[in-house]
Amino acid sequence: MRPTVDIRLLGRFSARRDGREIALGRGKLAKLLRVMACSRGEFVSRDVLTEALWGERQPKDPDAAVEVLVSRLRRALGDADIIVTGPGGYSVDTSKCAVDIDVFSASAAQGRDELAADRSDEALRAFEDALALWGDPLAEDAYEEWAQPVRRELTRAHLSVLESGAEAALDCGDWETATELAERAREVEPFSDAATALLMRALAAAGNRVSALETFNEHRERLLEEHRLEPGAVARDIQREVLLDDPGPRVGQSDGGRPRSRLLGGLRAAQTSVGKRTLRRRAAKREGGPQV
Repeated sequence: MRPTVDIRLLGRFSARRDGREIALGRGKLAKLLRVMACSRGEFVSRDVLTEALWGERQPKDPDAAVEVLVSRLRRALGDADIIVTGPGGYSVDTSKCAVDIDVFSASAAQGRDELAADRSDEALRAFEDALALWGDPLAEDAYEEWAQPVRRELTRAHLSVLESGAEAALDCGDWETATELAERAREVEPFSDAATALLMRALAAAGNRVSALETFNEHRERLLEEHRLEPGAVARDIQREVLLDDPGPRVGQSDGGRPRSRLLGGLRAAQTSVGKRTLRRRAAKREGGPQV
């Protein structure tokens, strides 16, 4: 059964029924739905709900006040069964509601599974589906105490998707996408060794060794300045690989004339096969034609 209500928590909050936005306003009715939608089908206690809704200024009868709001929310949603009453609290029926953070998590998990199975094209597609949903989580509740754990969890998940997506794009030979995703990952976490290493790999594979090395130097300076730390092994190893990959005919090649750097040599080989196929597939998808 297809869910009848779509709830958006990434970016501007909205709840839509059959494509039409449900008028919930900006007050406690909308917040009540956001708190429950974050629980991913688990029951939220009345105590948690009253704390999120009223903070220190509790009503005289918190349980009764919550029940009144739940009743109003059921009417507004147009289906009383969407809000389920359970032991000590309430939840949303996930078979009747599609919550974007759940869809985001499912696409991310699919991407990780595909990447682990060496199906990089499918992995990248799943990661891009997840990223297409992304927006500032619980933006209306950015300063609310109850929302902080959810926001932190989703921000970590977002960073993981960006880094894994860059990895998948590298495997596909799509240096442009890999560079874009790695740069976005560094915006989320400027001190990430993993994101920096991915960006260096993408730049070097695209032939921009100078920028790859500059990226490492900037990363090192930032870490030293802010935390008095050196880059981790993952970033240092990629720097070493980039330095070894000299474009000259004598330095950087083995006796057989193949690139000495396993990292960059493998990526360049991939570019001529998988990368071109990926670009053709995406072009066909955009134009609505058959995929190759």
